[in-house]
Amino acid sequence: MRGFFVYLTYKEITKKKCDIGSIIESIKRLPLSDSLIYLSELMFKDHNDINIKGSYLKYLYNKKHLSYEKIAELTRFSVFSHQGLLNLWKYLLAYGEKENLFKSTHLTREDCTNELITLSLKISDHLVNEEKLKDKDSRSVIYELMSNGYFNTNKDVSAAIGRSALIYNDITQNQDNFHPSDFIDIHTDFKKHYGYSIRDYFACITALCSKYINKETLSDDLITSLEYFQTTILKDIAPIILQPMMFDFDEGKEWAIEAISKPWDFSLFQRKPFFTINGTQFVPVYNRYLEDKLFESLYYHIRQAYPSDDTSFSSFYGKPFELYIQLLLEECIKQSKLPYTLIKEFKFGKNADKSPDAMVRLNSKLLIFEAKTRKAKNGSIIDSQEESIQNDLNSMVKGPILQAQKAILKILNTEHQYKENFIGIEEIYIITVVPRRLPYFEPIKTELREEINSEINSIIKGYYDFDIEELEMLGNLLAKRKKPIFPILSDYNISNQNSFKNFLYYRNFTMSRPDFINNRTMVAFDEIMKHLGYVKQDELKNLKTHQIKKLKSLRKRNRR
Repeated sequence: MRGFFVYLTYKEITKKKCDIGSIIESIKRLPLSDSLIYLSELMFKDHNDINIKGSYLKYLYNKKHLSYEKIAELTRFSVFSHQGLLNLWKYLLAYGEKENLFKSTHLTREDCTNELITLSLKISDHLVNEEKLKDKDSRSVIYELMSNGYFNTNKDVSAAIGRSALIYNDITQNQDNFHPSDFIDIHTDFKKHYGYSIRDYFACITALCSKYINKETLSDDLITSLEYFQTTILKDIAPIILQPMMFDFDEGKEWAIEAISKPWDFSLFQRKPFFTINGTQFVPVYNRYLEDKLFESLYYHIRQAYPSDDTSFSSFYGKPFELYIQLLLEECIKQSKLPYTLIKEFKFGKNADKSPDAMVRLNSKLLIFEAKTRKAKNGSIIDSQEESIQNDLNSMVKGPILQAQKAILKILNTEHQYKENFIGIEEIYIITVVPRRLPYFEPIKTELREEINSEINSIIKGYYDFDIEELEMLGNLLAKRKKPIFPILSDYNISNQNSFKNFLYYRNFTMSRPDFINNRTMVAFDEIMKHLGYVKQDELKNLKTHQIKKLKSLRKRNRR
């Protein structure tokens, strides 16, 4: 299956599993101080890092585990997965001895890293229920793929910075964007609850992402102190922001013991992406969970500023998300050489029915966008509960598609003041957009399409579910391609790819953000540097330089 990689297991090396008891005994003897730091460093590496793979296979050969011929055979495998390493984190916390927390290893960094990879492989052999996988009537394999696909979705940190700046700064702070009865001043509510502003939070997290980005050898620089912001304007605020994102050994142990049986449960690491040994110094567990704080997790952080039974923010957030999509399409259409027309949301008819959130017309074709801020539930991505998965797919895919269809058919068949915008429409395409989609595979994909097809009108020529990054990539194609976007959607419709990102990748289309998001990201870097007091410029410039290099690389590819 395209888009998936084959990972090495300990059983592949030795032809048998290592029993859990032996794994636990090894961990109890392990000096945790260096082990956790090296594990944190390993989390930054790509699963196919040739240096890590080469070092580990050489290590196995020197240990007499494998012959030279077997080593050559195993080069097709990745020697670790980030899921496996995160489960190693859980095992070290659950079974490690606190008295070993400050003990250092006598091993070199390279040998310690290889020992950690071996432990990870031993644990990985126990992460999947083989009996369930053997059951032909069970969907365990499909659900495992769904969790895997959700976990391994690559995200663009620079896009998240620009997107969050647009949504949480530009859009939500402009009261004119909202009906007076719908507006919520989330910035005032946030500061009242936490004691710091959204800007403070955003600057702090971005600065730490900048510190860790693109580091080949992190070494001691990986360990960060709460005094890291001491020379910035945020010197008093940063510890207040960061301490709730840190967990110590005792908290980690209590959670890990409960979560050890759930291979996809990394909830503590998502909430608190930093491990602290002494309360003042910390290391990141997984940089992706820190980067999530810039967009996806920021929603939950703001939500927690309101009482649990208060749904006002959840209801409000849908509107800024819709406005962001409208702005994205508007800016991309401005760049396009083709005569696309943007139709924003409107109310029509005697009952003031709502149109879809945004529509783009080109001649006789209409592209509809229906935005939803719903996210996959833990029951789907952690527990593989069939009912939860079905509910999520209904609310994130099927429901919004049929909702958009119902609205557009009513628009086409009702007299109203906007009717002339839709005269001559012959083909309609629907895209539902969520912050992060739940990937799904056969046979679920076919079953879902059959359900939708049973209710779809013949004028609907294609329907799709995108995450927000995929919509940004589509927007970039819409802005820069000299040909209409609709043939690309038609090709994707009949492809066997399970996501639009994969489709673009394997068809060699440009996978880039629109220029206006890139520009807003650059402005955001400057705003953050100013907010910090121009002191952490060097490290923020690392992220900005990384972004500029990426853009130059994409432009060269576009020219080719």
